[in-house]
Amino acid sequence: MEENKVIQVYGRCDEAGNILEVGSSVFLADTEGWVQIDEGEGDRYAHAQSNYFSGPLLDDFGVPLYRVVGGRAKERPPGDMDADRAAVSARLAGEDVRAERDRRLAESDITQLADQQGKMTPEERLAWTAYRQALRDVPEQEGFPGAVEWPEIPRGDEDDAES
Repeated sequence: MEENKVIQVYGRCDEAGNILEVGSSVFLADTEGWVQIDEGEGDRYAHAQSNYFSGPLLDDFGVPLYRVVGGRAKERPPGDMDADRAAVSARLAGEDVRAERDRRLAESDITQLADQQGKMTPEERLAWTAYRQALRDVPEQEGFPGAVEWPEIPRGDEDDAES
């Protein structure tokens, strides 16, 4: 009869001690960069990736739900994760705003073609150049990404520039 073997459970953590991954000595060949958080016998320890915690390791925002405290994995208090969730929300909002900015730049790319520039007055070319630069500067606006002031599309003969 085979004797039960003690299995170590490890967490890979960020700089704040939040657990990003979990694994066991059964599957980890190299534990450098990992912190031992527990040990024991059985599937809970051997298959720690799916059995060690009662629920997911990360929430829907990708925020870690557990932290190493005193060498053990502990659930993070909900208030402790609010700043992390806000940072994720801000990053996602920033990505959305940048995507809209990129869409607007792409729509105005035609104004930069030589044949289209030749149809514009010097004032119109300057207006389109200023507009496109203002779009590129959107992420530098105070209040980005929550409060963005979109530049106005130059008016005049832009319909002619698109034909």
